[in-house]
Amino acid sequence: MPPVAGLTSAALVFALLSYLYSGPASPRSMAVDPLQAAAAAAPSATPVARPSPTAISSVAESRDSAFGPSETDTAAKAIVGTGSIGNVPGTSAPAVAGSLASGKVLAPAPVVPKRAPVIADSAPMPNLGARGAPATSTINRDSAYALAGRYRAGRGVARNPERAIELMTQAAMEGHANAQYKIGEMLATGFGGKLDYSAAREWFQRAADQGQPKALGWLGWMYLRGLGVPADAKAARTWFEKAAVLGEEGAQKNLGDLLQDGIGGPKDKSAAQRMYEQALSTYRRQADDGDANAMNIVGVMLGKGLGARRDIEEAARWYKASADQRHPAGMANYGIALLDGMGVRKDRQSGIRYLIDAAREGNGNARQVLRDEKETW
Repeated sequence: MPPVAGLTSAALVFALLSYLYSGPASPRSMAVDPLQAAAAAAPSATPVARPSPTAISSVAESRDSAFGPSETDTAAKAIVGTGSIGNVPGTSAPAVAGSLASGKVLAPAPVVPKRAPVIADSAPMPNLGARGAPATSTINRDSAYALAGRYRAGRGVARNPERAIELMTQAAMEGHANAQYKIGEMLATGFGGKLDYSAAREWFQRAADQGQPKALGWLGWMYLRGLGVPADAKAARTWFEKAAVLGEEGAQKNLGDLLQDGIGGPKDKSAAQRMYEQALSTYRRQADDGDANAMNIVGVMLGKGLGARRDIEEAARWYKASADQRHPAGMANYGIALLDGMGVRKDRQSGIRYLIDAAREGNGNARQVLRDEKETW
């Protein structure tokens, strides 16, 4: 190495050794805080598009109505599933954070916890996909059952009979007894435009095999009316008896009718009265809790003196209470009471108005009365 001007060889060696052992001086502005370094080294978090919580309506639901049509219905009252969404197991963000509006989730799949989170009423609904039928691995049967009830009633989501049927069928296929009963009832009443008595009977049978009381009662009704099966009053009575033992009020009332008239077996008026009393007691409790269907049935039973002393005035009051909640059978019965002056002051104009409202809701008896009265709806 050639000599450097102005330095002796010894000075040059000393300078080089000092440089190698001490390193170049670093200004304080270059010092790095270890926490800042860690933060800088970590990848930036991907922003998550959070759908706004789905609004939950405050529409009150009635409890399950009895199987079979009520006194003035040609088809049974549709049942609304109740209950909050249960645990929703999922292996990716779309299973629990999907938006019904867009279905988009920008976050990567999170680590799955050992216990699936409970989605509260105010949380976004699971992503149901383009067709609305979640995969079995995405949503469990209890959640499918609850969501079907929401779509059926239009609670928190737009009312969608097709999705309600798909979700209820999923839960039913996975062995959910109440879902099996409900899908049977949907098929037996033509919910969503799908009327199939034969398929309904099969679902009722599956639910009945698990001891579902209303499914047992529905089988009795189908055999009594010959819906999807040959009419068989004896078989109907047997099914009603099985359901009545489990406390199913609709079966108790229907069994009372068969016992009263000796249909499908011996006549037994005292046993019929006991059945009526048990059914009326349950329906009264439900009516007191605001159940519009039960209000109508209490009116029917009191108007006929079934399970209690006949009282047409009280019957009319229960019809009115049911009609005030826009229950089709309640509106029809109150309209008839007004038309005939049964338990209430006769008022043809008001009676026709209630009957028209019931007819527009599909009540067959209301339509027939309006035809008889030469009225249109």
